[in-house]
Amino acid sequence: MDGSDTQSLQWRKLTSEDLQAMLVIEQAAHSHPCSSSVLLSFLNRPTAQVWGVIKGQKLLGFSIVSVVVDESELINIAVHPQAQGKGLGRQLLQQAIEQLPDTVRGMFLEVRQSNEAAIALYDRMGFIETGVRKNYYPTKQGRENALLMARDFSLES
Repeated sequence: MDGSDTQSLQWRKLTSEDLQAMLVIEQAAHSHPCSSSVLLSFLNRPTAQVWGVIKGQKLLGFSIVSVVVDESELINIAVHPQAQGKGLGRQLLQQAIEQLPDTVRGMFLEVRQSNEAAIALYDRMGFIETGVRKNYYPTKQGRENALLMARDFSLES
């Protein structure tokens, strides 16, 4: 699952045929993973863009972005733990942003308050914290807050 050789990486839109590989990554990468039915619903949704990074025949990670009129929401980004720490999360997010229609003026997201690596990535990618959703995410000990973050593309030149 090594993602360090970026020259052999391929980027493509994922389909329902990729569901099982996505589910493996989702379960390995998240403490409270999405179900296969939730992932499938995004793969089949016309307003969703689901991108994957592949090395050889192996899916290393994916992103899910929902687009409604002039806004986008990062629904999910997941990289297999064995491929983490090599910049694939940043590359997945950058690919997702680059593939958005020109009419999209911004992107927003929610992230677990404890997910310091993701928050640092979003900071580096120009997202700013816009609010907090109290007790939003389930945890083994109860619930945790979600930070709301956004990036306004209309302010970029």
